[in-house]
Amino acid sequence: MRYTNEDIIRSLRRCAEHHNGKVTFDSYKQSGLKPNITTVVKRFGSFNNALRQSGIDLNKNRTKEEIINEFRRTMASFSYIPSQIEYKKLNTNPTLQTMAKHDLTYMQALKEIGINLPNRSITSKTRSRKCDVCGTVFLPHNGRQKYCSRDCAYELVKERQKMKHQVRSKLWWKQQ
Repeated sequence: MRYTNEDIIRSLRRCAEHHNGKVTFDSYKQSGLKPNITTVVKRFGSFNNALRQSGIDLNKNRTKEEIINEFRRTMASFSYIPSQIEYKKLNTNPTLQTMAKHDLTYMQALKEIGINLPNRSITSKTRSRKCDVCGTVFLPHNGRQKYCSRDCAYELVKERQKMKHQVRSKLWWKQQ
């Protein structure tokens, strides 16, 4: 079936109604509406051009919090913390340019999502770890480091001492 520009625009507007006025490439693709995304892009040259023609706002007005949340989801998908150059090459969202528009550097974005880096450069495929106590993602200084800070290590030591004391007191009461 051959679709006219008006058919495509109606389909985009229908998708916008279901998504509170915002249509993304993925939301349209997942909606299953006809024509498919390839036809839309071929007809208008790009998905954003199709949105402009249909009078739908482009999704460019994201807040800093939305950018940070998207960055958090992206970083969670990696098994390591990529360097800034590697992150750029991976072509992920949000891009470094998008972060810069919101006055965020790559390192600031990492800090915002709770990844505390030591004062050293990130080498390619530096393996990050999750703190056994608080769950914060961090870069270990050596291969044996399990905790993000001395405070977390101390918390675990206090917990172990408490458990030892409980076991000893139970044994003492059994002997009585």
